[in-house]
Amino acid sequence: MTDIDEKIRQALTAEDRALMETIGDEQTVFNLIGKSFRGKMKMFMVVAWVAMFAMFCFAVFSVIQFVAATEISTKINWGVAFIVSTQFLGGMKMWYFLELNKLASARDIRRLELRMIEKAS
Repeated sequence: MTDIDEKIRQALTAEDRALMETIGDEQTVFNLIGKSFRGKMKMFMVVAWVAMFAMFCFAVFSVIQFVAATEISTKINWGVAFIVSTQFLGGMKMWYFLELNKLASARDIRRLELRMIEKAS
């Protein structure tokens, strides 16, 4: 073992113990959603949530207009608008939950790294 390995272990121990306490064992979906709004992709997550909310509102508006429409062509147009908006909303939600899964996986990998460092020292 080299001198640099020992320096890394000494530098990480206090920091990693504090990190282990903050990570904890239980991670809920709401905690992951909160953590998704911190970090490098914070603004992108805000834009994604705004887009999802806008698509949801447009889907509700499309259903209302579909029910209120009297002509067949208008009903078809609003029906297609509803389908497209719900497909977009579904895609955005799938992407978002993949991002949450990535956060949870990164957290678990970090915990494993910390445990390996503890065992090695």
